[in-house]
Amino acid sequence: MHEPAGLADITCTDNGHVDVAQLHALYRDIGWDHHNRRTEAETTAMLRVSHYYIAAHTAEGTSRGERAMKLRTGDPWMPAPDYGRSLRGLTINLLVRDIAAALPFHREVLGAEVVYSDPDFAVLRYGEVEWMLHADHTYLAHPLHARLTAALPRGTGAEMRLHGRDPDAAEAAARRLGCTVLVATTDKPHGLREVYLLDTDGYLWVPDVPRPR
Repeated sequence: MHEPAGLADITCTDNGHVDVAQLHALYRDIGWDHHNRRTEAETTAMLRVSHYYIAAHTAEGTSRGERAMKLRTGDPWMPAPDYGRSLRGLTINLLVRDIAAALPFHREVLGAEVVYSDPDFAVLRYGEVEWMLHADHTYLAHPLHARLTAALPRGTGAEMRLHGRDPDAAEAAARRLGCTVLVATTDKPHGLREVYLLDTDGYLWVPDVPRPR
């Protein structure tokens, strides 16, 4: 394996040519792809949809490429470190194929307020609860990305329960949007009226309200 170049020996150009083979070597060097799972076709397609990336070249002429994983243009809602430091307790972050396609379920079915959204990221709120969506492309450099591209079911074994959301209204909205109603609205012995719904990415949501005593 080649010796890593020092930062002083690297020059960068905006949107320069990226050698896919050398980009894969970079991923291996820094521990993102120990098992050589990335294919040339996948990386080429990823570079094609990136709005911005940097090509880096060592003094010896070896190129190293890293692409931005953001499609947002303009300033963010708030600096990411500020938002990260604001989070408390348990939060949910769902990875979705397309933010714009995911939002109608959250807004119309779950009755959530869209606090912020762009092509990469969204924040939803229902009452005092907030959760996040991240688009798959923001995880291109993450070890989890290989599983996202494998067309595996998402979220199997987990239920997102939204307490206080009228399940009858949620079911009606889900049917209107063509979403899957896994189990229709039912009064359950554990004291809740609830419905089981799959969102556009296959995550299971269970809106519920207490049954009258």
